[in-house]
Amino acid sequence: MCSSDLETNKSFSITIIQDTLVEGNETVNLALSLPGGNTLAILGARSTATLTIIDDDTAIDFTTTAYTVGEAAGQAAITIRRTGITNIPVSVTFTTSNGTATAGLDYTAVNTVVNFPANSVLQTVNVPVIPDNLPEGDETVFLSLSNPGGGAVLGANTTAVLTITDNDVAVQLSAATYSVSESAGSAVITIYRLGATNTSVGVTLASADVTAIAGQDYTAVNSTVTFLPGVTNRTVSVPITDDLLAEANETFTVTLNTPTGGAVIGNPASAVVRIVDND
Repeated sequence: MCSSDLETNKSFSITIIQDTLVEGNETVNLALSLPGGNTLAILGARSTATLTIIDDDTAIDFTTTAYTVGEAAGQAAITIRRTGITNIPVSVTFTTSNGTATAGLDYTAVNTVVNFPANSVLQTVNVPVIPDNLPEGDETVFLSLSNPGGGAVLGANTTAVLTITDNDVAVQLSAATYSVSESAGSAVITIYRLGATNTSVGVTLASADVTAIAGQDYTAVNSTVTFLPGVTNRTVSVPITDDLLAEANETFTVTLNTPTGGAVIGNPASAVVRIVDND
């Protein structure tokens, strides 16, 4: 009997296709069937098996596409994650760019390489935020990842937006001049609140004579105006005296002062009110 007649095992190859997808381990079902040959062969107990393909990919991306930070926080902590295998060191480049926020005015630009040591899955990059006293509304910074190193690839969230929420409030007059007929009964002065609206703020509106005389042509005001959360404008009525004197148009001023609740005075802070004579 030839030695080849005593062969008890055979092997075959299955081609594995390499990719860069972080998809976890995957399986292939193997099965034996239809035994043949010159003998009465039958299938043994192990006629099926499972081949496990171990994923060796790692990807880096942002944990979310939208980050938020308050202007007063000082910095925004941006978390970056690594998925897939973690037993090797990898890296990625993190970069900021202007959205509606301006580097050097609203935040400090960042362009840095982020390293993941072996077995590390999360890293944090701090983006400095520059507080100011300008009620400019919320502003945005674009974030991006590039240049993965160490065999890593970029994941799904390669870009994100950081929103800097404005915490500043300004109160200002709606105009620098107002005009009212002597017969109107009152001059209506509108005050706007700009910027954040989630808190209560206040301001004082005071009048002063120019050519009009308080108590004779109008009633002086020195009124505290409060803006409750969500309120963006308030009005103050200044009584106007209707007399029978034929006189030239007269003026007085109204001025905002003493803001409260963290507000600042915007522009215009004062206005001229003209009383148009009707006699």
